[in-house]
Amino acid sequence: MSLIPWDERYLVRVPEIDEQHRRLVGMINDFYDAVAAGTAHAAVGELLRGMVEYTKYHFTTEERLMRLHAAPDMAAHLAAHRHFTAKANDVAARHARGALVVSLEITNFLRSGLTDHILTMYKDLGAFIATRMTGGD
Repeated sequence: MSLIPWDERYLVRVPEIDEQHRRLVGMINDFYDAVAAGTAHAAVGELLRGMVEYTKYHFTTEERLMRLHAAPDMAAHLAAHRHFTAKANDVAARHARGALVVSLEITNFLRSGLTDHILTMYKDLGAFIATRMTGGD
């Protein structure tokens, strides 16, 4: 069973971003499955590092599109990206040092971070960018 079943409410109508959000949801589901199955510490750490790196890539894509289309409230989005990235880096670093046991609590942080990001922060921004991309200013 998936931690985050993918459905239409996560679509923001920007194909590149929708594809990346879908991939992030898949990565979080894989991570959840590994934690729930008691997968080895190193394998869980690799999944966690992969998610952190892909999230950075994803945020870079979003920020490029925000700048390209002169998106409103960009400062708030950038601040949210920095906050989430710092927290995710901290979690990954503490796990790598053995100072953090990955648990469902960490999985829930990743899940809520992504779903909050898509459903609250990016829905309106995605609609704005999608309109700009199609020339519907």
